[in-house]
Amino acid sequence: MGHVGHQQPTTLLGRWVGDSHCVGAHPACHEEHVLYQIDSAGRGRLTLRGSRIAGRDTVPMGDLSCAVTDLRLETVCGIPAGVWHFSVVHGRLEGVLTLADSTVMRHVVAHRAQPH
Repeated sequence: MGHVGHQQPTTLLGRWVGDSHCVGAHPACHEEHVLYQIDSAGRGRLTLRGSRIAGRDTVPMGDLSCAVTDLRLETVCGIPAGVWHFSVVHGRLEGVLTLADSTVMRHVVAHRAQPH
């Protein structure tokens, strides 16, 4: 008999919920509970729709256009202030925002949300 375990997600696509933590001394940065919806935007492209949870409200943060960087579930999303790198590590979504001056401003850890 074979061992039956749960399958690890094999895609960035889907709904993720977690926390975005400030890294370093950035006065404008605040800890956030976040929700991401990641959808395909064509070959090698993704759209990441981000929201933050503020009390009972879900506040949209906008959409990011991202490029899939390799087959290991990684994507890069450029923004005016820097670059987001997201990857699936041990079944969770991890993200790092690196500013244009190469300093890290945020670290995100999110888990796949259960379907409604």
